[in-house]
Amino acid sequence: MSFATLRKTVCTDIDIGTALKEITSNPHIGDALAFDLLDGRHIECVVTDINDNAIRFDSADCLGDGMTYNKVEKWLDRIDHLLPEEVRQAIVDTERKHIIDGKKISRLERLFLPAAPELFSGDDVLGDEGLYMQLEWYKDRRHRMKIDEPGGSSVAYWTSSQRSGNSSAFCYVTSSGYASAHYASYTWLSAPVCFRIRKS
Repeated sequence: MSFATLRKTVCTDIDIGTALKEITSNPHIGDALAFDLLDGRHIECVVTDINDNAIRFDSADCLGDGMTYNKVEKWLDRIDHLLPEEVRQAIVDTERKHIIDGKKISRLERLFLPAAPELFSGDDVLGDEGLYMQLEWYKDRRHRMKIDEPGGSSVAYWTSSQRSGNSSAFCYVTSSGYASAHYASYTWLSAPVCFRIRKS
C-alpha cells in the first residue's frame, strides 16, 4: 500500500507514519494526507484548520456512498474502522457543537461532518448562527465542491447542521458548492469525513 503527503506541488510517496509526523510537525492549510482505506478505496484528506493543539483534516471528496441523514453516524463509525491503524491511533476526540430542535448540545466525536457555518457565512448557515466561524479553506467555493469517486462528477453532501425550525430537515452542500437543505429521508446525498489529530 502506498501513502502520500502533498504540499502545494510536491508529492512524495512515503509510509503513513512518516507522513503523519511530517504534517503534524509543520502543518500548513492545504496539506493533504492520501491513503487507502482497508476496503481498498482511496481517500485524500486536506488540512483545513490548525490550532494550538490539533490539526483538522476534511476529506477532499466524498466516498461515493449515498445515505439518508439518520445513517450518517453509522456510516462514519464504519469508515473509522476502515482507516489504517496509524491514522486511527492519531485521531483525537473532538468536541462538536450542534443545535438540535432549538437546543444547543456538545458531544465528543472521532469522525464528524462539517457544520454549515464552517462552510458558509451569513444567511447560508441556515440556522446554526454562532456555532462556528467559516474556515478560510471553505471561503473558496471550489473547496466546498466534492466529487463522489475518482473521475466522477460533483455531488451534493450532508453537513451536521439541522435546518432551523424544521426537525426533519438538514443542511447540505449542492454539487455547485452552495448551501441548501432537504429532508433527512433523502438518500441521494453523500458525506465527507472530518477528523483531528494532535500536533506534535
